Amino acid sequence: MSELKFRNKYRIPSNRLKNWDYGSNSAYFITICTKNRGHFFGEINNGKMQLNELGKNAVQFWMEIPNHFPFIELGNFVVMPNHTHGILIIDKPVDNRAVDTPNVEMPKLGISTGCISTGLSTDIPKNQNQKTAVKSTNGNLEQLV
Repeated sequence: MSELKFRNKYRIPSNRLKNWDYGSNSAYFITICTKNRGHFFGEINNGKMQLNELGKNAVQFWMEIPNHFPFIELGNFVVMPNHTHGILIIDKPVDNRAVDTPNVEMPKLGISTGCISTGLSTDIPKNQNQKTAVKSTNGNLEQLV
């Protein structure tokens, strides 16, 4: 077996199902991790998660997903110091057309989770030198529920 490299770095094989369309109507369990598992979203104190500003932004970005993708419903969501867990439900019309919103792109799982990662990455204060702290990568877990 040859080792896969991208930009001269080893790649982790995708954990996605090969024959599944991740734009299909279904519920998906999502995990987004921070780079090097850094505690960028806050800390746990006395057994309770204390969100910092970036952690609060993660919640805000999650809540805004349906504003950008009207056929995505939100399930439970939790922010931990170095990752997030959430359930996204794609529920688009069976014929794959947006009846009332003809210019709206039908959601794909990677697009909607990428919005969270991109938003958080660009929202990190520049003085923290953590521009690439949150990334959407093959290492993020996306699992059918």
